[in-house]
Amino acid sequence: MAHGKSMAKGGEDSGAVRSNSSVAVRALLRPRAIAVVGASETEYAFGQRLLNSIANGGYKGAVYPVNPKYKTVAGLTCYPSLKDVPAPLDCVAFAVSEQRVEAGLREAAEVGARGAVVFSRGYEPPGTERPSVNDRWSAFAREAGMAMLGDNCMGFMNFVDSLKVSGNPPAVPPGYGRVGFLSHSGSTWSGLLGNQRQLTFNYALSVGRERVSGMADFIEFLLDQEETRVIGLVLEMVREPERFMAALARAQAQGVPVVALKLGRSEKGQHFALSHSGAVVGSDVAYQAVFDSHNVSCVYSLDEFTDTLELMSCDRKPTRPAIGVGTDSGGERQLISDIASDAGVPFTELSAATVKRLEDVLDPGLEAANPVDYWGDGRLYWEECLKILADDEGVGMVVMATNMVAGRRILKIASENIQNLHAYCPGKPAVMMGNLHSTIDREEAALLRSKGIPVLMGTRTAMSAIRHFLDYHRRQGAAAVAAAAPAAPIQAVAIWRAKLAGAGPKALDATSAMQMLADFGVPVIASRVVETAKQASDAAIAMG
Repeated sequence: MAHGKSMAKGGEDSGAVRSNSSVAVRALLRPRAIAVVGASETEYAFGQRLLNSIANGGYKGAVYPVNPKYKTVAGLTCYPSLKDVPAPLDCVAFAVSEQRVEAGLREAAEVGARGAVVFSRGYEPPGTERPSVNDRWSAFAREAGMAMLGDNCMGFMNFVDSLKVSGNPPAVPPGYGRVGFLSHSGSTWSGLLGNQRQLTFNYALSVGRERVSGMADFIEFLLDQEETRVIGLVLEMVREPERFMAALARAQAQGVPVVALKLGRSEKGQHFALSHSGAVVGSDVAYQAVFDSHNVSCVYSLDEFTDTLELMSCDRKPTRPAIGVGTDSGGERQLISDIASDAGVPFTELSAATVKRLEDVLDPGLEAANPVDYWGDGRLYWEECLKILADDEGVGMVVMATNMVAGRRILKIASENIQNLHAYCPGKPAVMMGNLHSTIDREEAALLRSKGIPVLMGTRTAMSAIRHFLDYHRRQGAAAVAAAAPAAPIQAVAIWRAKLAGAGPKALDATSAMQMLADFGVPVIASRVVETAKQASDAAIAMG
């Protein structure tokens, strides 16, 4: 992670990001009026595609094409310049060459626009004596109090207001979801938006190089939106460490999970990050320490990312940090057990009462153990077994594992079973897990998701997502307990401050350190200081 002035290693990126007011960021992402500079009638031109995305996607705000070449574009009045637009502007999107962005930003600042989207890369040959083009762009925006997305970005999607500020938007269904998504990778941004697993977003931003507005600004914005249930980050680097950590702390305090896919963890990955965007990605150990301290779930692939986002957006919380699993395969029971062990996912040790109830249901020869293999001699009693698992107080969430193969009778049976289980245990998550991503029937999965049932796609990514889910809620609970703990006794603070001021670290030998902990209310084991073998023996007898 880059810290403070060490950002100088990043060349043009040095000090580029500055904090924006929430008003400016809102004007950028939720504009009442937006202008498209460089709007075009030329088929397939970026200015045509960008304008069409904004004007024809259901957005209810005002849209103003700007281009001195045209009187109208796409049936809308086209204006020669931003100064000619007859209404106040919140946001300006630039579909022009790099050479024209600078003048356009200056004009946007002059007319009082509060937000700008810059798609251009802002490249210029090295060796120029004056400030770089990107530094000049940033200066205009900062001086005017503008928020800016980019440069070198693919835009953003505001699903709440049906606003698509992108020249290459993927086809997405109408409506909005619960996931806020920020990405340094443009292709990952567009790829995830076009996912076929009903993972839906409220806002999705391709943030680019963060010349003015940064990750912290956008996380803060997402936390202000009532629809946001989880935030996903595809992250190359952090340009404002203190503000970024403050935003993560706020997310933790609000109970909004953050899931991060950190890019550039390897030496070669770091090299490519520098050539991709000039990012100096920093130590992976430092990032991991920040993620751990702010209860951020760190994932390692896009499939793990999407499984985790889906599960984290679930309305229900695990009641215990362990799971119960029912499966229709003896072989896959072993696979699930192996991968869960690798991922660190604990299975509940079932109570004697639960074991007895399962034994009464299962066919002879089937072991009443967790995970439960309930495929017997043809009788389908899966739902009954799953409900028995849900009744066990030690089971924090119930997972039904089946491959959801299209065209098979058991697909419909399994779907009905998990829906009935979901209704039966409203206090616990009921999750469907397909062991093989490619076999999952997409229509049935969509049906389950529409009813609030997560469908995880692949054993390994599912188990990783479950571990993140359990760990997040366990840590949140521990943090709440710690916050509620009584403050240290004033007397103890005064005593130990005096001792440490006088003797420093030498005051803390093993015995005094234990006494210090006890004085501050930390439970410690009984101890005695002895000098001889006889004293040690007597102390051991006396202390038991």
